[in-house]
Amino acid sequence: MVELKDWYKYLWLLGFLGILGFLTDNLAYYGFLGFFGLVSFRYSKPAQVDLNRSTRNAFVVALIIFATFTPYVVLVDVPELLISGYALTFTLMIIVFILSTMYYDKKG
Repeated sequence: MVELKDWYKYLWLLGFLGILGFLTDNLAYYGFLGFFGLVSFRYSKPAQVDLNRSTRNAFVVALIIFATFTPYVVLVDVPELLISGYALTFTLMIIVFILSTMYYDKKG
């Protein structure tokens, strides 16, 4: 049995799926091109701890937004608001993750 101890080193290979977007004209494949950015990223134990903290912060933001926004949409009875609410949640999660990662990286 092959054991991949550090499997995250190979995530950048998913970027090759993005090339299918050029070949098939399917826009869904272009998102995979972002995985090529992981070529230059080196994981270490402190970096992993910082990423875990940043992920936790983004998750807490998502919980707070979903816990407040979903009952509001039910009370107002406008289901179309759910679409913008999910988009807002996703956007804020990414922003919080990036800002948290920058903060923890600068903090050392």
